[in-house]
Amino acid sequence: MLLSQICAARPMCDHYSSNSFELSLKARMQLAEFDVVAYRPDLAIEALQAIVEKALNSGYENVLLVAKAYRKLAMNAEKKLLLLEDYCSSETFKIKERAIRNWEKELEAIKEEKLQAITQGKTLKHGKMLEEKRIRKEKMFEEKELEQCCNDRNTLILTALDAYLAALELDASVADIPYRILSFFVKAKHNENLLEPLKVRLNRFQSRPWIPLISHLCSHFFDDAPLAPIVREMILAALFDYPYHVLQHILFYTDSAHAMADSQGRLHRVEDLLKDASTKDKSLTNPITIMRKAFSLYAQFAASSVKAFQNRKYARSRASITDSVLLNEIQSLRNVPIPAIEQPLTDDSSQLITFVKIESTVIVADGITQPTIVTVIGSDGKVRKLIFKNEDLRQDSLVEQLFTVVNILLMDGKKTFPLRTYHVMPINSNAGIIEFCLGTVSLLGYIVGLGDRHLNNIMVEKETGRLVHIDLGMVFEFGKRNLLVPERVPFRLTREIVDPILIEGVNGKFKSIAVDTLDCLRKNSQALIGLALVLLHDPLTKYLDGENGNQFATLAICRLRDKLAGVENRIYMDPSQQVSHLIKEASDPENLARMFAGWMPFL
Repeated sequence: MLLSQICAARPMCDHYSSNSFELSLKARMQLAEFDVVAYRPDLAIEALQAIVEKALNSGYENVLLVAKAYRKLAMNAEKKLLLLEDYCSSETFKIKERAIRNWEKELEAIKEEKLQAITQGKTLKHGKMLEEKRIRKEKMFEEKELEQCCNDRNTLILTALDAYLAALELDASVADIPYRILSFFVKAKHNENLLEPLKVRLNRFQSRPWIPLISHLCSHFFDDAPLAPIVREMILAALFDYPYHVLQHILFYTDSAHAMADSQGRLHRVEDLLKDASTKDKSLTNPITIMRKAFSLYAQFAASSVKAFQNRKYARSRASITDSVLLNEIQSLRNVPIPAIEQPLTDDSSQLITFVKIESTVIVADGITQPTIVTVIGSDGKVRKLIFKNEDLRQDSLVEQLFTVVNILLMDGKKTFPLRTYHVMPINSNAGIIEFCLGTVSLLGYIVGLGDRHLNNIMVEKETGRLVHIDLGMVFEFGKRNLLVPERVPFRLTREIVDPILIEGVNGKFKSIAVDTLDCLRKNSQALIGLALVLLHDPLTKYLDGENGNQFATLAICRLRDKLAGVENRIYMDPSQQVSHLIKEASDPENLARMFAGWMPFL
């Protein structure tokens, strides 16, 4: 009531004081929250649209607060869009679509009857004419409703996309906005009208916010859709400003030796982009040349058999790489930024961490592909380890990027802890480099359907005791649905995991943190679903491989949507009930007894 009085105290006019306007703006933003809670996002959208428009017209100077209002407007439009899309995928909506198709067939049949009657000099029966009239009216009514749904969807996409772009233009420091914008690229890429806000505002942005998204932008760069030319300009601008950061993503597509769907088409587009960039800016020629050389060396080294350069005087887990391409070509890597580590986001290449030395002795890790752990010294004087794997790391890279976004979203949580993430850089579809690992991942692992959590894939950080999950290829419930011995538990919560870290058991602090984490994830469900949609349609992912790729991706999104809605076994649960259910499933001896022996459920 008080908030309503503040908003209605006097009209917002040009001579309205700055302090009063700010109070009114904050009050309207809070009222918008109440409208959303009351399932009236439409009122929240209208109120926020009015306030930001007035703020811009009145010359209000607190741009950060206006940016917050734009972000809230976009999130409310996105929330309403999610509800509308839920309705469009519901059985009710599908029944309407089937009814329209059936009525079209019936009207076609009546039309044929009418033509036959005319050829015979007769008229259509009165009952048939009434039936035709009724069908046409019913069909017209349902078509109008479906058309309105389509129009509402486009309006909401336009509203949300424009508001997110406006918020980013006013305040580029909000980390989650670029990721939220990215999810709308999938929805709007075939509609030029919906892309208009992006075209209008594109030149007003710096390229910096888009750097973490380069690999995802590539998925739209390779599309034959109206969005592709816009994305090309975004990648080109980023390449001019941050060449090394961009090249480590797009050079993946220049490896024509390894087959990918439409690999030649992608290769030509990337080569054309690089040629265009080096023509417009001659200073890019050197970074492109040395990064190409580096990628070639990485691929050769990852594909090399460790046994070929293993030295007998070392223990079995160690090997000498004195004659390897990395050491033979070390001079070519002197000015190359070290891959798969946290590099400073700067356009000054002298500030990047480059190779100074590569140790001649490596560790050959366990595993079928025998990953090679290489020790390097950077220009900052720090010693780091890189893992070269002759294995497809596309999936790992995408899941790590999803974890990074979740860390951003979890900042709003009360008791949530950031996930321990690491960098993954695919070199080609058969090899890649992983940062050597120097959180509460269980809940997120369940949400994204992360499987294969045997003990070799869970590491312990020595300094903090936190668990670090590696080898993230089995995601979106692959382990539950495709392994010969299906996985029975949502995440690893065996006795040996629980005993060392939780003196009060799983129903104390662990559950409290898990409930808050899940609640935060559910509140940001539209962002997570949107990002997952982007990841599943990324050319890096393996989900689109094969004839049924799109169907697998769609089903994965449906399962993710159910989990974030609190639906377990077709029953709705609040966050506390859902966490209790998952803990019970994960620790149930009957489920653990049916796990694959190599998973070691007894530890």
